[in-house]
Amino acid sequence: MKQILLTLMVVVATTYVSAQQIVILQSNGTTTAFDSEQPFIDAYESALDGDTIYLPGAVLTPPSTIDKQLTIYGVGHYPEATIATNKTVINGHVYINENSDNIRIEGVEITGTLLFNNNQKIDSATITRCKLNQVYLQGDGTTPCVNTTIKNCVITSNITLSNAYNCTFTNNIIATTVVGGIKIALLNNIFLYSSTSTSSGTIRSVNNSTIANNIFRRVNNLIQSDCETSTFSNNVFKTTALPGVNTFINNYENVDFASLFVNQGDESTFTYEQDYNLTNTETYLGNDGTQVGIYGGLFPYKEEAIPSNPHISSQSIATSTDENGMLNISITVSAQQE
Repeated sequence: MKQILLTLMVVVATTYVSAQQIVILQSNGTTTAFDSEQPFIDAYESALDGDTIYLPGAVLTPPSTIDKQLTIYGVGHYPEATIATNKTVINGHVYINENSDNIRIEGVEITGTLLFNNNQKIDSATITRCKLNQVYLQGDGTTPCVNTTIKNCVITSNITLSNAYNCTFTNNIIATTVVGGIKIALLNNIFLYSSTSTSSGTIRSVNNSTIANNIFRRVNNLIQSDCETSTFSNNVFKTTALPGVNTFINNYENVDFASLFVNQGDESTFTYEQDYNLTNTETYLGNDGTQVGIYGGLFPYKEEAIPSNPHISSQSIATSTDENGMLNISITVSAQQE
């Protein structure tokens, strides 16, 4: 813990003093700072399996491909939570290859696609407290990714799981659709998708899966006909959902979304100003006895998606040194929990 606190204070202090992007690599007990033109790329090239990379509040270019077992922390993506640091933005696509088992990415915004490369078997990846665009586990299912977990994220575009098996998406805010996957667990998510198109369901080709405790906003073509042998339990639907070749248990149908959330307004897009807490947490319970939606289940949504590493909530750095040549720096760091 002390090492992490020191590392983060170095990142923030150095960034504000020198106006440079500073990426920190922790490797085998050694801490190295990279302040080059492309510091994330340089830190990645120096990293070994099992290392941790800390990204600052900045817009960063990613490596062309990530092919190592790494932990990558940003400082978060919610504007109100990153006033002291700015948010961490990875600008472009993030490509992940087969040697990245157990990779963890937390507290970043990815502007492009998070892509598990074609037929690359990447197991036990964890993506948490991030803002993601499209998520694509690409392939034909012959060498599927197993045990991937994506939780507490905001996902603004499509999720494609053509090379996913036994993966979990839990406590996320999802703006569009989920396509593909076998034995997928979709738990305690909010699906904002509201398209009237009849060509693509919100849940499509997701087979032999568990879909529970979610909130679905769409009113037509919710479950595509090619979604089969899955179990839908304790989900909230805005309309009457047609089960097709699936099992339906204890779902809530024809729910008034205008009063469902504290402050969401029945909108189909995500904004940071919205409040996705339920107006009445006792009315809609999941199959585990906790509330449906992102604040229930095993992984309740962390307010403002603050990363689990210590969080810098405020900073004050003098613009010049005092008469003794000292620079006054004040940084408030609070511990986080998973």
